[in-house]
Amino acid sequence: MEIKIHARDLEITARAESYIQKKFDRLERHLSQISDAKIEVYRSSARSQANSVIAQMTLSTGKYTLRGQDSGVNLFAAVDAVTDVVDRQIRRLKGKVYRSSQSR
Repeated sequence: MEIKIHARDLEITARAESYIQKKFDRLERHLSQISDAKIEVYRSSARSQANSVIAQMTLSTGKYTLRGQDSGVNLFAAVDAVTDVVDRQIRRLKGKVYRSSQSR
């Protein structure tokens, strides 16, 4: 799996990059057919500091593309939130695929 990390208005440290890699490893455990993974992290232009960092994650498998977006107070909170969103999508996708193949 190839992981692409893009940051706008933020600096990605080595600690943050290893944290993001660890989160992608968790997702890959649930869905091993991931061929391409992208995450884009940027600072919001809103005046509110409550959710100032936004993370967008896109995973590509053979037929499906899963995409999630969420925000958080800092980089780590935003990555956690978007990972949870995409993890729910993976579980829902695997359930649909399993049910459709079981009915045949």
